[in-house]
Amino acid sequence: MLAKEQNPKCEVVIVEQSETGNGASGRNGGFCNASLTHGFVNGYTLFAYETAIIDKLVRDNLNQIEAPIKKNDLDRDFERTGELRVSVARWKLYGLEEETIARNNTGYYAEVLSKEELRKRVNSPPS
Repeated sequence: MLAKEQNPKCEVVIVEQSETGNGASGRNGGFCNASLTHGFVNGYTLFAYETAIIDKLVRDNLNQIEAPIKKNDLDRDFERTGELRVSVARWKLYGLEEETIARNNTGYYAEVLSKEELRKRVNSPPS
């Protein structure tokens, strides 16, 4: 996308070893994960003092992905939806509450939802 923006006359070709979508072009399933550390908890565990800087870089990176889509009015389904983590066991909820505090201390906005609040957002019937 940036190559076309810098030189609109250039042609861009994606080359795969096998069929299209078999390698790197199809690997991520069409999503952008806001993490450079394979998840917030892993990053916070390994780089607690650098987490705020790392997460700012992640947000800057997503902004750089989104900017040309908006600028060029591209027909893409790019949507900043956030991340949803669900606990089905009470003991796991405590870890999510601690993670929420840590995320909010590093520049994120995170919240713990009740079962009812979650159901309103997801509308998934209980199993």
